[in-house]
Amino acid sequence: MKNDFNKNHPERLDDEVFVANADDEINPQRGITSYRAIGWTTKRRGGIAYNANGKPFRGNGHKSFPVFVKQREIKAEEDGEEILKELLP
Repeated sequence: MKNDFNKNHPERLDDEVFVANADDEINPQRGITSYRAIGWTTKRRGGIAYNANGKPFRGNGHKSFPVFVKQREIKAEEDGEEILKELLP
């Protein structure tokens, strides 16, 4: 299986994981932005969104950005260890 570039995103801090690329455009069906839909409280915006191959990404014509979350918040969830295994490099 090919490595996902975002697991090693250059803006990811050692105590974080990359969770998604998001934007600030309101989804008419959900009534909120993709960033606001991410429920983790420690989420942090990055600057440059990339696809899994490391190419700059622009979702649906809108400016996208990466979103990172602290590992400790995910680890605190019931299935947090399993989630982290999927998200860490």
